[in-house]
Order: sequence, then structure tokens, then C-alpha cells
Amino acid sequence: MAKQNPLMAQTYQAFLNAGLSPQQARAFTAEVGRENDFNATYIFGRHTDANKKRGTITNLGFISWNGSRKRQLENRLAGKGLLNADGTIKRGQAALDEMAKFAVHEINTNPSYKRTKTQFLQNPNVDYHTAKEVLGNNFIRWDYAGNTLGKAVGKHHAKRDRYYAQLGGVIPQGGADYSAGKDMAQAANFIPPDMQTAKAAPVSLESPAAPADDVQAAAPHHETVFERTAKREKSHADMLENMRIKPLEFDRRPSLQEEYSTQLAAAFGEYPDMHSKIPDELDMLIQGIYDEV
Repeated sequence: MAKQNPLMAQTYQAFLNAGLSPQQARAFTAEVGRENDFNATYIFGRHTDANKKRGTITNLGFISWNGSRKRQLENRLAGKGLLNADGTIKRGQAALDEMAKFAVHEINTNPSYKRTKTQFLQNPNVDYHTAKEVLGNNFIRWDYAGNTLGKAVGKHHAKRDRYYAQLGGVIPQGGADYSAGKDMAQAANFIPPDMQTAKAAPVSLESPAAPADDVQAAAPHHETVFERTAKREKSHADMLENMRIKPLEFDRRPSLQEEYSTQLAAAFGEYPDMHSKIPDELDMLIQGIYDEV
């Protein structure tokens, strides 16, 4: 897996912190990669550009601001305490955030960047071809068409495209508005190592074939929640039934009325109506017999 430069992620985060959408931030961060390959010496330092006025122009920051734009950036950074005494920028996320905010401020306030404002800044879902063209020609204003770089410009476009892909951007196939050589074609199809995934095997609707000598048993039945509940309820009912105290015959003592009824039946040959009041004398007689027994 390719090791990703942490400055690329920090720069991307800086554009998000400046209010850009993920798509806008990807495109802008890719431009920074094209400018300096996320080299801290260039991002936070000063350098001259051999392609501009024979190297007499000094650039500053992650998109190589120069001239009056560089001076405005210096004033902004100094006001935030982010400019060193030697004119370089203090390294860290705070400085990256401030550079990103300065770029957005320029687009919003400078009329010469009106096209960037309408086509890029006001379009959160801007397509990649529009983003790279308007940022390159209207805002950053590097040698996008290769007027100075010539055929070598293709390598710079390819480098930007690779960084865009590493940031998760998808480069549309075809339709590029710059001459595409071998480097450009490779960039269009470039998939960074850290985004490559193993090709998944096709999904089969059939079960894998078992070895000839392997007898597969039927799949075990997995008890459903309903079956488990019914079984638990039956077990509980059985337990209660087993715990129930059943009356035994010798434990059952007849009531006094039942005993009177039995004894009277033996004396008179039938069961009298026990709901009527029993004569006191008879009651006493039966009670005495019962007590003697």
C-alpha cells in the first residue's frame, strides 16, 4: 500500500474548513499537488519559478502566490501570527487553513475571478473537468495550455489527475480538453494502490460441490423463537402439575352431616333430607354413639 503524504490530507481538510464541499476540496487539493507534490518546503516557504520572467518572481504558499497577491497573503498570515521572521510560513494546520480561506476570499472578492466564483465556488457538485479548467486558467493561472512548457505540460496534468484520484475523485473517461499523450492516458486510468481492492469472486446461486467421498448430512434444524416459547410454556405447566398436592382417600374426613346421613340411612333405610333441622334428641343420640366409637 502506497504511503500517503499527510500534507495532502491536511490540505484537503483545510479546504473543507474554509467551507468548500468535498468535491471542491478534492479538485483544489489536487491543484496543490500539481504545484508542489505536497512538499512542505514549497507549501510553507518561498521559491522562484524558472518559467516566470527568468526566475525573478518569488512565490509563496501552496498555490505559489506572487506579486500583489503574495503581499496580501503575507499581511493576512502576519496578522494571525503565522509568518516567520524570515518570511516563511509557520508550519501547521492553522497556516493551511488560513491559506485556504485566503484563496476562497480572493475568489469571492476579486472581479477577475468571477468565472471561478460562478462555475466553481457556487457549484458544490462541480464536475472535475470544469474545476480543473477554471481553477487552472482563471484562478491559479499556471501554464495550463503549455505555451511555455510545451509537450511537458501533459505530465503536470497527469500529476494533478493522480492526486485527484488518490483523494477519491473519479476522472471521467474521455472528453479531456487538453492534448493527451501517454502520461495523460495512464492518469485517466490510474487507480492508486491504497484504493485498490481485491476483485470479488462471482456470486453463485448453487451450493459448492462436496467431495465425492463426503456424505453431507441434512442441515440441523434450528429451533425458532416460537417453538422455544411453546416448549418453555409446556414445561412450566408440567412442573406445576407435578407440584400440585393431590388429596388422598384416607386424608378425607366426612363432615358431621354426612355421618348423620349415613347412620340414619342404616336405621330407616333411606337418606333423609339433611337440609331440615335434626331433632335435638336424635342429634344428641347420634352424637353420643359417634363419641363412643
